[in-house]
Amino acid sequence: MRKSMKRGWAFATARTVNACPECGNRIYATTDEDAPEGTEKLFGIRVGTITQKDQLRSRRQIWTRSAQPWINDFLDIPALETQPDGHVAPVHKE
Repeated sequence: MRKSMKRGWAFATARTVNACPECGNRIYATTDEDAPEGTEKLFGIRVGTITQKDQLRSRRQIWTRSAQPWINDFLDIPALETQPDGHVAPVHKE
């Protein structure tokens, strides 16, 4: 079972934050709305909370405008310069 907290700000899209039911640490957050057709819903994952980090494969980068030089290691991942409107992005086809 997971703990869900709804958060909304006047200037942002309403989001649901999912947390560990035992300790309350936030695990991931996403928008409450479904992604429009042709887009994927984005999830902000707190990687430090996941035991299987080595099994996660990145599929997209956002906020690349302020990227550090080492980000070049991720050049084969689709990138977005800023947070996409509505927290959704075009579907990535491999």
